[in-house]
Amino acid sequence: MLPPNWEFMAKLVKPAIETVQIAIWGTLLAIFLAVPVCFRRRATCRRTWRCSTLRGRC
Repeated sequence: MLPPNWEFMAKLVKPAIETVQIAIWGTLLAIFLAVPVCFRRRATCRRTWRCSTLRGRC
């Protein structure tokens, strides 16, 4: 703990970068999958009580 072992910190850089890359790829995949679903939902949803109560505006 104290004093910190800085040699060990060098081993953590690669896993930290990998974690950020996984988060970015996951976010891009979610956007890629959500956009077509969003537009499909928009095209099929008419102004009904279900749409207006669930999403505010449809």
